[in-house]
Amino acid sequence: RDLAGIVRFDMAHAATRACRLMAATERETSRIRKALSESADARALLFARGVVLVEGGTELGALPEWFAKSTTAARLGTPDALNVMIFSVHGDTSYGTFTAFLHAFGVPWAIVCDGAVYQFGTGKQQVFEQVLSAGVDDSDLQKAVDRASAGESASFSDLRDLGENSGIFTLAEGWDPATESLEAYVNLIAPGQLAEAATVVGRSKPRQGWHVASATECPDAVDVLYGKLLRRLGVT
Repeated sequence: RDLAGIVRFDMAHAATRACRLMAATERETSRIRKALSESADARALLFARGVVLVEGGTELGALPEWFAKSTTAARLGTPDALNVMIFSVHGDTSYGTFTAFLHAFGVPWAIVCDGAVYQFGTGKQQVFEQVLSAGVDDSDLQKAVDRASAGESASFSDLRDLGENSGIFTLAEGWDPATESLEAYVNLIAPGQLAEAATVVGRSKPRQGWHVASATECPDAVDVLYGKLLRRLGVT
């Protein structure tokens, strides 16, 4: 109930630092308070060594299962063993809210998003804009936003590569509506299995994602992604 009263202690440069949520909009505060009151997973974010923010249920079901049986996990550890949380923000306009929360409390974070949110000028806040609005000081992301505001275009691959340097990752190869989502990626590497999962586990997106991932080997691209995430979070 009292977000301002929460203090998280962390180590930085061999010294203890106290982290607290100092500045947040009323909308962000309300959203964070609602998430913390409804979800033990949200409250546990403060105790994680690192957090991967994902868009929705399919990612929440599939990615942890794939990560756990990746070759990277065999070498460095599973998300559970490393105390790395995968957390759904429930929509591609909500990364900023939870990034602000994690950044304020000094919790290492990374984002895995779909391709559409890389695109500027759609009427929705682009993922770089969301991270900057969270209070993260990142000159490279700011330059990309400024160039877009000035009417300069950038390719998806350029924005994807730039985002990786700032903790923003994706499995998408573009922002085309037919191919930009994780569901599209799953259908590419495991054709028909999401539809089959729906008949087995029902309408739950996390259960569908888990069902497909539990029945398939970790794709090479997901293995590479997990390694990048661990390096970003600094937990190995």
